[in-house]
Amino acid sequence: MKAFVEDKIQRGEKAVALDAVLNVLQEALAELKGKEALETDVVDCFRAIWTERERFQSVYLADASPSQVKTLEALTSETWTTVSEKLGSLIANTTAGCLEHLIEGWHGKGVVTRADGVNEPVDFPATVSCLRMSKILDHIVWKEAGGKVPLPLGSLLNRHRELADDLVGLAEFAYLSDASVQHVFQDKLPAEPSVDKLHSWCGSLEKSLQAHLEQEDFQSIWPKLATSFLSLAEQKVKKQTLQTFEIVGELVQKCTAGIDHVEANSKALEAAQKNLPSRLSFRPLLDLFFQAGRSVT
Repeated sequence: MKAFVEDKIQRGEKAVALDAVLNVLQEALAELKGKEALETDVVDCFRAIWTERERFQSVYLADASPSQVKTLEALTSETWTTVSEKLGSLIANTTAGCLEHLIEGWHGKGVVTRADGVNEPVDFPATVSCLRMSKILDHIVWKEAGGKVPLPLGSLLNRHRELADDLVGLAEFAYLSDASVQHVFQDKLPAEPSVDKLHSWCGSLEKSLQAHLEQEDFQSIWPKLATSFLSLAEQKVKKQTLQTFEIVGELVQKCTAGIDHVEANSKALEAAQKNLPSRLSFRPLLDLFFQAGRSVT
């Protein structure tokens, strides 16, 4: 009888202890919900919840009652929903704000006007760093959570990494195209974008950005982006394409004269095609010329 009573007491003490841990998690979730969407605040707060949740899972779960397990599951689900919503809002707002800043700075020849009317130089590296949001995307908590990160949240983080790379590359290209604003790069100029990257920006950036921003922000920013940075990329693509087709046309005329001309001009033809995206490669056309030349020799 004594052993029975002691066991009851121990079980009661464990239940109280488990409830206390769950209360801590509930309070931390309430704190997370009240957090402003600042860059690392949300993720740091989430990590504290996740660490406590994992401790409960490994240390206390075996002694938890069905109702306590159910409470833990509900808290976990609500925590993921909360952090996903806050990060989604934070990522969208940060992307919109950084783009506005970069576009204004490009039009202003490296200068932007603050809300108080004071002009200041564009801090390009800092703005790009803010846009990339590496403190969030590379936070240790995602590695700690591993495969437990919900697919929509994981997809959001991956999409932002890809979109930020494109937006940063496009901004670098635009600033690089104007000698009067190249000073924003400070010590080192960025490399020219590849032909495939230029074509990718012109063909898919609008859709990617629209899916990433609030509709109102997209409708405000897209016309500005399309008539500035993206317009430069489109002009570059058009110029490269026309020049390349002109060169290719001349080389094709020479190649049709016979196998000797094919051999002599094949390298020039391959060099010309480097200004076109890989999906428009002239390699199959070259092969046909070689086959035709050999058939008549």
